[in-house]
Amino acid sequence: MLVPEDIAKVVLFFSSDQSSGCTAQNYIVDGGTV
Repeated sequence: MLVPEDIAKVVLFFSSDQSSGCTAQNYIVDGGTV
């Protein structure tokens, strides 16, 4: 089960320069399998 900190990590990643190659996608952050 996800906790708020897990969501925060995703938000921080997508607001960083490391995610510059991620465009036009839907990312579901719900604790499911990848």
